[in-house]
Amino acid sequence: MVQTSPARAFEADPSARLTQEDPDTFLTFSIGRQCFAVSVAPVREILDEQPFTPLPDSSSEVVGLIDARGEGVAVYDISHRLGVMPELERGRRIILMESKGNDTRPIGIIADSVLSVVELTQDEIEAPPGGRKEGGGSALVKGVARIAGGLVLVLDHRHVIGEEADDLFDFAS
Repeated sequence: MVQTSPARAFEADPSARLTQEDPDTFLTFSIGRQCFAVSVAPVREILDEQPFTPLPDSSSEVVGLIDARGEGVAVYDISHRLGVMPELERGRRIILMESKGNDTRPIGIIADSVLSVVELTQDEIEAPPGGRKEGGGSALVKGVARIAGGLVLVLDHRHVIGEEADDLFDFAS
């Protein structure tokens, strides 16, 4: 595992194929007392928490909308799906990222803190543990890595939010 600066992390070519030895770059963050990592490829930026505009009839995970550079962005609190309780009520961070394949609309997820940017090889990411219930985040957790003596759950950015997000901005129906 090699720590790298945020500037170097965003220079990585997200389309490049990884071999077992080539490192990929991840953003690590905390929710509650648990650490998580997500690939930096879909991450657009990290914002300080700001006021949310409530979004009626949305999933309970949707905290609301924020204005990010003139674009309405749905912000999610994924702590319940991850089985953790957030520690902070104020001073949290919002990680803006692309959520799914061809959808270029970003989403935001709330983190208690953003920790660092690290490089991990595929060999350093272990398979997710067994014993998880069917549909209980199995697609969400790609694996487990050991960073600085602790366990970090590596998340698949394409499954950070549930399927309800596909219809979140479909106002025509």
